[in-house]
Amino acid sequence: MNKTHCKNCSYFFGKEGIHCAAHPYGKELDSCSDWQQKELDLQQDKLINANIKTKSLSYPKIARYLVVAGAALLVGHQLYQKIPPAIRADKNYDNYQNNCEIFIERASKAGTTGIARIELARGVNWLEANYSVESFEYRDLKENLDYLKKQPENTIMPGAITGSISSDIEKIKENQLKLQISFWEDLYGGIFRVVLISSIILILIAILEEYLGS
Repeated sequence: MNKTHCKNCSYFFGKEGIHCAAHPYGKELDSCSDWQQKELDLQQDKLINANIKTKSLSYPKIARYLVVAGAALLVGHQLYQKIPPAIRADKNYDNYQNNCEIFIERASKAGTTGIARIELARGVNWLEANYSVESFEYRDLKENLDYLKKQPENTIMPGAITGSISSDIEKIKENQLKLQISFWEDLYGGIFRVVLISSIILILIAILEEYLGS
């Protein structure tokens, strides 16, 4: 086999019906050593390029997995830390409605000072145990209760006291709702921030991975 000539006609080697001066009757062997060497060189080049590409892409992939794992852990931490307080806030609001608001509303709608005093006392007692006693609404209700205690049982409820109690109810209810909602907003906000930051990082990693792979 004339290796020199095979190098010159390697493009045509192995093609049926193509003969050259080195192989006038077709190919002598199933494979030519020159052609084999060329294939080995090409395979080695491909392997080197593949290794380089794999190394360049391995770090972004690892970073992506770390980001996903970190985001999952942070979301789990948010759920673990903030769901119980949010659930307690719901229960506290239900407790407020059943053990405070309902009695203050009855006091505001009572026809006589005797009935109003009993109902208002139950609501004020709850506020003392569960609400800020420094709030204006609490102090106002306490003053109304003190006033009612000094009145005879069957005295008609003064309109000013009724209006004052009704106003305090609305303000206290608004504050209780804000307290309840704030816990859930804190939970959702924490999860949203984790997901948003993780998504941005993943997008940047994907861009970097595409850039390195091109």
